[in-house]
Amino acid sequence: MENTYDKYETSVLKNIDMKNLDAIVEFLKGKNMDFIDELIIDYLDLFLIPYNEFVKKYNKLEEKYGENLVEKIGNDMNILEEFYQ
Repeated sequence: MENTYDKYETSVLKNIDMKNLDAIVEFLKGKNMDFIDELIIDYLDLFLIPYNEFVKKYNKLEEKYGENLVEKIGNDMNILEEFYQ
């Protein structure tokens, strides 16, 4: 996690809603995602998306890419860019 502190502005880190972050982490664990730490380090801004909106966007990606979305994201994290569209 130290990489996260170095990578992001202090103001960003201070504004993280830990309940929201925890809820998203639990959601992703439920999807059997085993690279959540990497996501937090490289895509922290995903965890700033309100939980309900995050789940809706994830479900849309799952519709598009199928039930093996986690595996596809593991192979190509650029898929996560679609969260910002």
